[in-house]
Amino acid sequence: MSVSNSHSELRVARCITPNGLIENVSVGIDDHGFISEITQKSKSDFEFDVTLCPGFIDLQVNGIDEIDVSTADGQEWTTINHHLIRQGTTTWCPTLISNSRDNYAKSFGRIGSYLKTQSTVAPQIAGVHLEGPFLGEAPGAHESRNILHVNQDWIAQLPEFVKIMTLAPEQSLAPLAIDQLIKQGIVVSIGHTRATSEQFDAAVASGASMVTHLFNAMSGIHHRENGVALRALTCDQVAVGLIADLVHISCEAINLTFRAKRESDIYLVTDSIAWNNRTAKNRGIVVRDGAPRLPNSTLAGSCLTMNMAIKNLVTQCGIDLAVAVHAASQNPAKILQLTDRGRIEVGLRADLVALDKHFNVVASWIAGQRIR
Repeated sequence: MSVSNSHSELRVARCITPNGLIENVSVGIDDHGFISEITQKSKSDFEFDVTLCPGFIDLQVNGIDEIDVSTADGQEWTTINHHLIRQGTTTWCPTLISNSRDNYAKSFGRIGSYLKTQSTVAPQIAGVHLEGPFLGEAPGAHESRNILHVNQDWIAQLPEFVKIMTLAPEQSLAPLAIDQLIKQGIVVSIGHTRATSEQFDAAVASGASMVTHLFNAMSGIHHRENGVALRALTCDQVAVGLIADLVHISCEAINLTFRAKRESDIYLVTDSIAWNNRTAKNRGIVVRDGAPRLPNSTLAGSCLTMNMAIKNLVTQCGIDLAVAVHAASQNPAKILQLTDRGRIEVGLRADLVALDKHFNVVASWIAGQRIR
């Protein structure tokens, strides 16, 4: 399934398109790395018994294994790229949790330096996701000393590569902050919060359009109290993220989400962390019962991969394969207005992933070039 800079054709058994799964498909890739043709064959003459998917887009990656994106430097970026491509992720958002302003500045500097030299045949950074520091009454694994009050001067100085911020609507200046962030081209996500319905609605009215890892680090569902999770499920103005490791959320919660929300408003994230580095060990974080946890058992991100998130949705929760793949590709692309990727469609980038019947990644392409 090798692809070079010359025109290439992939003949596959199955292909996930914006309209669903089709069989016996030929996908053409032009000299510039764009999809030039999609043809469904009348008979089974495919060359590869795989499901061809759009490259996965992960909007929440704090780290993987030993590498934390907040401190990554030099060769560590290459290592994390290898981890990402093995799970089919071709576009991603390095995610920085709540920290001091000095540490944020250091992280911005390292990420900015990497972006200047980022290879065109590596997983592409769509922007940085700031998960904090303006959080609320559900900090989760975030250290309380790093949760700060909204500071509009600091927001004004954020680098242009910051594209998402998670904040809590109960912050006193939340509506002003949301308005400012949106004017700076930053998508606002509601998270780590126990906001009231009024605070949630005020955030949405100000322009918040996402909810970070639905059900986790927020008030939940009660038949008389409108927790954040319930409000998110019933609000058509927000897309919701799911950590589908079946530890953070159950299949029942996943199925409820797919019944309550439009399919196009659900996106998968890994929320993966550097569970195996010194900082995690110093905080007492260990992987236990399927996820990284603090000593008090609080979940501290995941060790999930995107291909396994899709597998869980399909094999454990009964979600349609195409719907699950869309939640890992075209839906997050829509959130960040990445109009050149996220779908297998003529004229778009040939960011592609081939999955076998066990959901293993057997090949990946970025802009038409095979990198796995």
